[in-house]
Amino acid sequence: MRKNETTNRSRAKLIVCISVIGALLSLWMVEGCSPGVRPGQEKTITENTNNTDGGVTDKTTTNPDTTTTPDKTTTPDNPPVKEEPPKEPKPEELCSTLFTCIQRDCKAPATRDCITTCGNTLQGTGKTHWQALDTCLTTNCASCTDGQCLQNCTAANCAKEWLTCAANDGNGQETCEQMSQCVDQCPSGAEGCKASCIQKGNAAAHTEYQAILTCQGQTKQGNGGDAEYIACYEKTLACACPNDKPGTGQKVCKDYIGCIGACTDTDSCCIAKCRAELVAADVAKADKFTTCVVKNCEGQCQPNDKACSDQCVLQNCNDDLVACSCPGVGQPGTGSGKCGAGLQCVDKCGDDICCIATCTANMSSSSYKKFEEVSKCLPKCGCQNNDKSCFETCLTQGKCSSEALKCTLG
Repeated sequence: MRKNETTNRSRAKLIVCISVIGALLSLWMVEGCSPGVRPGQEKTITENTNNTDGGVTDKTTTNPDTTTTPDKTTTPDNPPVKEEPPKEPKPEELCSTLFTCIQRDCKAPATRDCITTCGNTLQGTGKTHWQALDTCLTTNCASCTDGQCLQNCTAANCAKEWLTCAANDGNGQETCEQMSQCVDQCPSGAEGCKASCIQKGNAAAHTEYQAILTCQGQTKQGNGGDAEYIACYEKTLACACPNDKPGTGQKVCKDYIGCIGACTDTDSCCIAKCRAELVAADVAKADKFTTCVVKNCEGQCQPNDKACSDQCVLQNCNDDLVACSCPGVGQPGTGSGKCGAGLQCVDKCGDDICCIATCTANMSSSSYKKFEEVSKCLPKCGCQNNDKSCFETCLTQGKCSSEALKCTLG
């Protein structure tokens, strides 16, 4: 089964591993409260004086500044009245303490009962904001029985009330970009840091952020198609990376695939920069591919599990990958060739993705389905990409021998 082994090795080269921007910013937030300043106290001066017997006697006098002018109201018995600074609200009057409680007492993602228990501890303005959020959750998210459903539903339907509570109904001076960069720099789980960042955002930043939370919550709930998903994706990048205007460069979609493949999770604007380098005509194709990967593969694999990510892209987004990388090449299975001939064709392509795409496009629909069955079976083999012996055994007498034989004879 030499042909099957080399075909699957070459087929694996179609796979692209990319890093995708994390979309939903965490809102489990906390807020501190600094104490007021106490009024000053009158100073006294203690002197040592010699008595007539040569001994030392302690003598305490009042501060001369308070006694030299008898007609003034300031005397030792009547200290100066200092103006009290404005009182800070008590912690329980800040709605953001809701998130302190959630972080401390609730297992993430928090359930409705735990959030309610925390909300019921609030007083004053904090209680008012909590009641608005509580009403929204009751109206829109009563059917959620787990924390993940509640988190998505809250973002989709109650983003305004959530942000008002988290930011203590205030506005800072920073833009959405600055606020986003601040959040990105917070360590994982540092909810107090994230809260501080959100509270620095100005009114416009909060408005942008609210729109992002809403659309992300809706897409997480499965509402809307690719157009809505891409629109939300663009809002997210416009907030975090406003200077990276898409379609203002000279590169093509194939270059974009390599560009995003080099992105890391720590560079939130990497994909935006790759989009900015594209010619305008190729932005839509690039976005369609990226959207497919995010929708189908986000959260499906462990971090840095390239083999898993590659296989997910291959199974779910191969058509978009070919459309992006190889303009003019037909879609797989639109020709009239046999699966066996396709295997021989692919074997000669080496690392040329578009050559492989041409081979699969030349296969008939039924032949390509057999080819796909071999590709889908490969993960069951448990082989590393460069383990020729493992693949050979799997395809000739192992878990994928049946699929391989059907393709060879087809």
